[in-house]
Amino acid sequence: MRTRATSALDQELKKAFDAATSVNPNIKVVAEGESFYTTPAGLAAAQNMLAAHPDLTVITGADQAITGAVTAVKDAGVADKVKLVGYGGGAIAFQGIAAGERYGTVMQAPATEGGLGTQMFIDAIRAGGEIQPGIDVLADLPDGGVVTKDNVDQFLTLAEWPG
Repeated sequence: MRTRATSALDQELKKAFDAATSVNPNIKVVAEGESFYTTPAGLAAAQNMLAAHPDLTVITGADQAITGAVTAVKDAGVADKVKLVGYGGGAIAFQGIAAGERYGTVMQAPATEGGLGTQMFIDAIRAGGEIQPGIDVLADLPDGGVVTKDNVDQFLTLAEWPG
């Protein structure tokens, strides 16, 4: 599920998704929808995709969209057949993975990134414009920040927003 077809972020996410999935000929993208990072739009998009393609096996999107997709697959009676994979790492995603409603998500840390980015900006100004080295805030996460039922317990306290 795309978040915003016109945003630069969404375009880059789509390119990365296409590159990652193109290496496996068994992966066939049969539908796309837009969620605008909202649960209601994610619900509507998932409902439309399931109506057009009742044999879907995976739905991906931002965690907010996947929250809507959880309802869509339950209502369609296919929750046990469709894997839901998000990205974001909000608390609701971790809870949904632990409960078995979602297959997984990819952790992000926007509050940490924003705080460190701001501090790096301030440090660069104080250093006369000297560029500061980058920091990978996710480098020390288990399994590269990929969260599944097998490791969700390690992430439950790491969410930086509710959902």
